[in-house]
Amino acid sequence: MTKLKVGIVQTRPSMNFDRSLKLALALSERLAEAGADIICLPEAWHHPLPYSNIDEMIGKSNEILEKFRLLSDSYGITILPGAIYEEIDKERYITSPILDKKGNILGRQYKVHLYLEEKKIFKTNKKYNVFSIDGYKIGILICHDIVFPETARLLSLKDADLIFNPSKIESYGIDPWKLYLKVRCLENRIPIVGVNVSIFPEYPGQSVLYQPKQHVDSNVCYPEEIIKAEKRVQIFLGEIDLDMMRKLRSERFKERIPEAYE
Repeated sequence: MTKLKVGIVQTRPSMNFDRSLKLALALSERLAEAGADIICLPEAWHHPLPYSNIDEMIGKSNEILEKFRLLSDSYGITILPGAIYEEIDKERYITSPILDKKGNILGRQYKVHLYLEEKKIFKTNKKYNVFSIDGYKIGILICHDIVFPETARLLSLKDADLIFNPSKIESYGIDPWKLYLKVRCLENRIPIVGVNVSIFPEYPGQSVLYQPKQHVDSNVCYPEEIIKAEKRVQIFLGEIDLDMMRKLRSERFKERIPEAYE
């Protein structure tokens, strides 16, 4: 596969879980019908105050996965149903499951760097994975994980072709968040998809997809914004040339001098 069609679902949580799920599924189905190969939802899209309703949210994880498994299987599309809350082996985690084209759970990325009150509720899992999907590989950094440069570099060195960052970013954090996404894209020559919820004005959406692009007249590379959401419920479909991204990344990584970094 050379071209990859990536879908972003910028949805709005409701105090009513059923309403949140219905909207998220409807938006995802529209992208599936539009021909997306893979789609991603944000973190905590299922409730605006998830920590105040954490028992209910954890109890809904199976229903979320079952509904999106049916959608994946029906359309033959890979889905990342954002970052949700699950209880696994009697421990609570923030996870980002990956559903393959047949609706099977290909794997899960756990949130490693818990943020503020999350440390009191959830357990961390200190491992980053790369998942192989139909000839390409993805990595997932859940929200705060993008802050740390080692995370995206590790996934890039493990041959990820694309990094997803399902997030829940408040208005004052949008500018730093976008800066982190741009820098991770540029320093690793890798496309990065940042997906945020839309609860205006507190959480103003503005999901993005950055990909590295080389200037036509020089070797200078910069993060090109190929998807830019506004402050409302929206869906987007962007196309990535995986071969070009691999070429840019290979050229950059050949210049690394690992022994100098010890």
